Parts: sequence; structure tokens; C-alpha cells
Amino acid sequence: MDRLQQRSTFVTVVACIFLVLAGFGTLVGIMQGVMLLLMREELAAVVHAPVPSDMPEVFRWMFRAMPAMFAAMLLANVATFASAIGLLQRRNWGRVAFIAMMALGIAWNIAAVVLNIGLTKAMMEQLPAITMAGEPDLRAVFVVGMVAGSAVSVAIAVLFGWIIRRLCAPAIVAEFRA
Repeated sequence: MDRLQQRSTFVTVVACIFLVLAGFGTLVGIMQGVMLLLMREELAAVVHAPVPSDMPEVFRWMFRAMPAMFAAMLLANVATFASAIGLLQRRNWGRVAFIAMMALGIAWNIAAVVLNIGLTKAMMEQLPAITMAGEPDLRAVFVVGMVAGSAVSVAIAVLFGWIIRRLCAPAIVAEFRA
């Protein structure tokens, strides 16, 4: 068998899907960076403005950390894009880097579940203060959003784990040695 016949469809499909996703994510990250540069004065004014004392600390932290989070997501997308190119070309460094990005994705999604639960709890604690008399109770909406968001994060983490497992299978590893 020649080398092209030994290539698994799985690796090719995963690499192509992540090239598209990470490419799009990189484009969005670049646009966010441009937006932050264009709005740096306005953003600085808001970040340094006094924060209401009743605002949960996690919300204040998220707002202050927004530029760093955008930069981290851009870096993650660029790294995923590069590792997907290596994966598509059957370079072992690409496979190892892609596995590392999937592991990082698992950690991110587990953290997202924890953050989702914490944010929902914080919002529900604030809800009585922001709900007007006669309006419906939005607690159920927050809980459904938390459960749905957490379920998606868990599903993505499981998918990434499955991808890692497949990329570590002996038949796949052998493709990267040929």
C-alpha cells in the first residue's frame, strides 16, 4: 500500500473540520482585537469606572479580563489551526499538538461548567433586586440555560476525549510514522 492509501478518513475529516473552525475563530479573534484597539479609550473608561458594590466579583473580574480572554482565545485558535495543518499533513508534532489542544479544550469546557453554575447562582441571587413587581419569575429560564450550557460543555469535552483516544490508537499513530 502506498502512503496515500494508508491515510485514515478520520484524521482527514477531523483536521479539515478544525481548520475551518479554528480559521473562523482566528478571524473573529482578529476582529475582536481590532475592536479593542479602536475602542481602547472607551473601554479603559468603563474598566476604571467605579463598579456597583452589589455587583458580584466574578462579573467585575470577567469585564476587567476581557482583553486578556480575547487574546487567549485568539492564541488558542491560531495554535489549533497550526496543529490541524500538521495533523492533515500527518506530522507527528501536529498530532501531539492537536491532542494537547483537545486536552486544553476539555479543561476549558469543565471550567465553563463550573463558571456557568457560579454565574447562574450569582444572577439568581441578584434577580430579586432586578425583577419588577408583576413580572414573571425568570429563575426557571436561568436554570434551563445553565443546564443546557453545561450539557453542551460536557458533550464537547466528551467529544474531545474521544478524538484524543482515536488519535492515540495504534493504527492512527502508525500513519504519522510512515
